[in-house]
Parts: sequence; C-alpha cells; structure tokens
Amino acid sequence: FLQWRTEHDPLLLPENMVVSLVLSTLIYLMAYIADAFAAKRRHRALEQEKVAAELRALRTQLNPHFLFNSLNSIRALISDQPIEAKTGITKLSNILRNILIYSRRDWVSVSEEMAFVRDYLDLEKIRFEERLRYKETLIGNPEQIQIPPMTIQSLVENAVKHGVNNLKNGGAVEIIIEKKENFLIIEVLNDGTLQHKTDTGVGLANTKLRLKQSYNKEVELTLSNENNRVSAKIKIPLA
Repeated sequence: FLQWRTEHDPLLLPENMVVSLVLSTLIYLMAYIADAFAAKRRHRALEQEKVAAELRALRTQLNPHFLFNSLNSIRALISDQPIEAKTGITKLSNILRNILIYSRRDWVSVSEEMAFVRDYLDLEKIRFEERLRYKETLIGNPEQIQIPPMTIQSLVENAVKHGVNNLKNGGAVEIIIEKKENFLIIEVLNDGTLQHKTDTGVGLANTKLRLKQSYNKEVELTLSNENNRVSAKIKIPLA
C-alpha cells in the first residue's frame, strides 16, 4: 500500500525526486533571471550608445550655411585682399580641424572653446564687416574649466543668426564667462529683440540636450530680453 501511495501520490515522492525537482526549478529561475538581467544590460548598452551617438553629432554640429558663406566671403577677398583671404582660409581650416578633434572628445576647456569661437566670429566679420561687432570678458579665471564641446559656440552662432543677421545695421555680440563661487556662468548677449521666448532655435535646443546628457546635475539655460538685448545664459554648478 505504501509503495502504491508513493508511486501515485505526488506528496509522497521519494526524497531524491523532490530534491531534483527543487533544483530544477531553482536552475530554471536562475537562468530566467540571468537572461532578464542580460537583456536589461543589452538594452542599457544600446541606450548608452544611442546617447553617445547623439552627443557626437551634437558636439560637432555647425550650421552648414556658415561654411558656404565663409567660402564665398573668402573667395571675394582673393583678388583685392589676398592677405585677408589667406587669414580667412587659415581660420576656416582651424574650425574644421577642431570639429574633427571635438568628435573624439567629450570635454574641452573654456580656453579651447573660445579659440574656436574667435575664429568663427572673425570669419563672420568678413561677411558682415562693420555690421558685426563683438567683445569678450572672462572673469575669475575660468579658462581651464571643462565644458562639453560647442557649448559657447552654439550660443554665439544663435546670437549671430537670430540677432545680428536680422538687423539692418547689424549689432554687437558680447560674451561674458565668469567663474563665480561654485558656478560657471556663460552668457552671450546680442542686440535685438526676442520674438518668441520659447523659440530658442535648433542650436539652443541641442545645447539643452547636450548639457542634460553631459552633467549629472541640474544645469540652467535661460533666454531673456532686456533693453533691446537678448541674453542666453548657462549656469553650471562646479561642485
């Protein structure tokens, strides 16, 4: 009778069969959990690669119209002002070389970024001539602070495109970079009026995305209009 009950009642399975069943269940659960974690890691890796690809594209982005305009401006100088044309070619070469360098780097110093910005503005000044005026002010020795590539450049390009370019008599662009207490403050001002406060342009939208993905802390980017000047300001916590 006991032998029959053992053979037909699952509650009375031999001890070794119970152990085997438990072990099989545990092995299945462990394999299932391992597969789930592996799938999650693969998904995270894909997401990280997607973000990395987006960052690479964003940090090397430069308005293609700028390149065409620069080449046309330099071409116009070749006959009458060959020295200025040569200088323009050198600056354009510097910009293109730096774009290639930026594509392989996540961070650059403020000093490196400002060298890029100066070349950009000098080339734009060939096109705008006296319609474009600019100045820069660095406060608190921020030169060696690391920032994502094209952070300052995107603000400056936006100021030229949406500010100076839309004014009949041109205007001024002012760059103020300050290390203040535990913050790096980058502000670019341009003459003009902000037409739509929520319309920051592609350049500023990309800057917001890049800053969000580059820092594990809150970074402020604000756009405001006061006294016929537009201000784009970034406030980055350093601590």
